[in-house]
Amino acid sequence: MPKIMSRRVLHTTPWLQLIEKKVSLNHDRKPELFYCITQPAYVGVLTQIEDGSIPLIRQYRPCVEAYTWEFPGETVDAGETPEEAAKREVEEETGLCVRELIYLGNFHPDTGRLQVDSHAFFARASKPDLSNPEQGLSVRYVTPEELVLMITSVEFKTQLHLGIYAAAILNGIDLTAWNR
Repeated sequence: MPKIMSRRVLHTTPWLQLIEKKVSLNHDRKPELFYCITQPAYVGVLTQIEDGSIPLIRQYRPCVEAYTWEFPGETVDAGETPEEAAKREVEEETGLCVRELIYLGNFHPDTGRLQVDSHAFFARASKPDLSNPEQGLSVRYVTPEELVLMITSVEFKTQLHLGIYAAAILNGIDLTAWNR
């Protein structure tokens, strides 16, 4: 059975920590060093409004040096529950007010490098106050069918958010049913 022999923080920023872990994978081998990044828990929210459309957030991501399409999401603030963070992020990024929030689960976005809880949600929300999206973001409303096309054409390609979409579908959420 693997055993964590030690943990050491190598670097800290306001957003993350780099952790070194000394791990004994089995008794026959010398312990090895592994590295991971940790940060506060994350929330992502697949949101739908009354007409059936889904808001997508477009923003520049310096890590990948590109603009990306994503669902509303962010890290959970200190003292905040994942549910509170999910509602706050939808409101801040889109101007929408969440009416119903469904928890889809807690997932690990990258078990090889990240030590982060990622909470996935589905939300039904009111029509937007278009004057209130967060600075630096743009919001695009797409139909469920347009989202599928964006996924299959790899225009919507943030793996974590693809997992949220899959969790919603696998939990029986029918994105095409609301606007019928």
